[in-house]
Amino acid sequence: MQFTIVNNTHFYVDDIDQQSNDFLWNQMTFEDTNSRYKNNGGRSWQNKIRKYDYVNKKCLLTFLPRMYHICKTNNLHCNVHDARDPWKYADKVLHESQINKDFLPKISLEDYQIEAIRKATKVDYGIIRATTGAGKSEMIAGICKAINCPTVILADMTVVVSQLKERLELRAVEEEIGLFYAGEKPNGERIVVGSIQSLA
Repeated sequence: MQFTIVNNTHFYVDDIDQQSNDFLWNQMTFEDTNSRYKNNGGRSWQNKIRKYDYVNKKCLLTFLPRMYHICKTNNLHCNVHDARDPWKYADKVLHESQINKDFLPKISLEDYQIEAIRKATKVDYGIIRATTGAGKSEMIAGICKAINCPTVILADMTVVVSQLKERLELRAVEEEIGLFYAGEKPNGERIVVGSIQSLA
């Protein structure tokens, strides 16, 4: 069995037999009452949400680690093939050895912040879970500096949008940070900070 990543949203399951297809379909089915999976690309039927498209053998990319783990745990041979075009900014990503305590000016990064920034340079998506005051803004600044590509950062509160813009400029990530909220629109800046409401 092979999981083929075709774009940044989906992967297909190739070379799969009927029994394994049935098994994955059952494993990727959840009760409709579980809000954790409710609005994440599933189909609801008979009070169940199906995360795996049985007919097209397709699934959301966010569920690839879960499906891979299910296969490995149940001794189903599988491998992952990334069929996407190479990322055009890959050669601009900094090596992890360049990301250290003094990576950002005017601050000494904590070990957990350095680890988060380094991990972010190696994955397509992720979630940083940190408490208030843990330095998430510095982590965002570090990620933007390490990845060095056009970036859009969204926040759910306008006060956070302003704070992020100031922090990114303070940490010398980019000379000018664009804004996309409260009637303001970016003007060619490489990094843009905006509010979710502005996208609506």
